[in-house]
Amino acid sequence: MIDLHASDLRGFVPARDFALSKDFYQALGCVLEWSDDNLALFRLGASRFYLQPYYVKDWA
Repeated sequence: MIDLHASDLRGFVPARDFALSKDFYQALGCVLEWSDDNLALFRLGASRFYLQPYYVKDWA
């Protein structure tokens, strides 16, 4: 069996309102590390996640 190790794993979080969602996560204490019109990278402690302005109810 292959011995795999992950040094980083980042999830994608959907947002109906991208600007409001960025403000929300920053208010929770997440640090906005990078952002453009289509993607934002947040950090909370050692964890990171991407916020995207794409929302499909069945997938959220």
